[in-house]
Amino acid sequence: MVFPITFSEIGRNKLAIVSAILCALLALSGLCLICVGLYIQVTINDELILLENYNDGMLPNFLISVGVIMIILNTVTAKFAYDSGFASTSEKYRLAMMPMLVVMFLFIWIILAASIISFAHRSSVEDALHDGIKDAMRRYKNTLPVKKSLDRLQMDVRCCGSRSFKDWFKIGWINMDYVNVKDPKLKPLIRDKNIFTQSVPFSCCDVTARRPCVTADVLNHAAHRNYDSVTLYRKGCTEALMDKFQNKILHPTGSVVLILFAAQTLLLMLLRYLQTSVQSAYDEGDPEGPGRGHVIPNPCGALSAGDPDKYVKQGALQKMRREPVPDEVTDDTYDSIVDIDDTMDSTAAQAGGEGYPGPQGPPDFGDGGDGKKKKKKSKSPKKAAKRKSPKRKSPPKKKKSPKSPKSSKKKSKSSKRKKR
Repeated sequence: MVFPITFSEIGRNKLAIVSAILCALLALSGLCLICVGLYIQVTINDELILLENYNDGMLPNFLISVGVIMIILNTVTAKFAYDSGFASTSEKYRLAMMPMLVVMFLFIWIILAASIISFAHRSSVEDALHDGIKDAMRRYKNTLPVKKSLDRLQMDVRCCGSRSFKDWFKIGWINMDYVNVKDPKLKPLIRDKNIFTQSVPFSCCDVTARRPCVTADVLNHAAHRNYDSVTLYRKGCTEALMDKFQNKILHPTGSVVLILFAAQTLLLMLLRYLQTSVQSAYDEGDPEGPGRGHVIPNPCGALSAGDPDKYVKQGALQKMRREPVPDEVTDDTYDSIVDIDDTMDSTAAQAGGEGYPGPQGPPDFGDGGDGKKKKKKSKSPKKAAKRKSPKRKSPPKKKKSPKSPKSSKKKSKSSKRKKR
């Protein structure tokens, strides 16, 4: 066996209590996981409203489902583990422990998948967020709710554009109703009924800048006095949101779920030790006795002969408990068998002068098959030993040594020569 440990009855009791406590803690952790899933759902709806082509319910719903399964599975397992550790109640639950372990073994991989999704979720959220912000920037000039949301986002998160403030230069975000299209300076900037300038919305202004914010001709330093660097937020909103979302939600959630995976794996090992120890004690015939537990069965267990004293121990235990032992030959039974043998021997002695010779094989005719001379075969030493008894009254038998077939053939030939 791999990692074998022998547990006594007291050891199994303690192991069952520890396993039940760990199951209760994991059930509470499942409740916390449901709360995390709900929090992510609310956060995505409130702060990541600009997501484009993103299934915002995938991660939260998956975490909520895992939490519900954890609560149900660990609550039922706590009952099974506690009752299986005590000999008075283990008979009811020991056979159900193995299916429970199989279900838990499959479930821990679902927990691991939830942890991997939490860590790897950044890329999918980032791409969807970049596309959503770019689309919101295009609708900024015509849709007031989008304008309010995007301005609030840039001021709250302290970002500008999707990747950087230069993203505004590539989008015609200014409403043409407020542009003098007849101005000769602006005509080269108008394309496809949109104006493209090196300007940004007011919400991009960095509140920590000493100089008054410059939102028009941002990169034209000659157009502004004492203008050494831009007064805008340099970080894009996609990066800023992802840092916040990853550091506050994704990474903590993935770490917590990974810890739950390790705890669930530890619980699986403890339950495996408990299940195999209880089964071993039952196999030995003593549910209250010691039992050998293991995590992984011996790969060569099918070739092992097992415990040679197993049935001897079971018989001794049944005698100690005064239980009937099946197929047991008592002293009275043996005496009756000996009396029957003595009666048969005395009857045979009175009839022929010899004791009962016991079972014999087919007759051996020494005269070549004419049936005149018959030779008796001697009894085997094992059968003679079984039939010995101090109560026999018949005279000791004369044992004849077995004769080989070659000697019998020689004698038959000599007898034929004498007859001739």
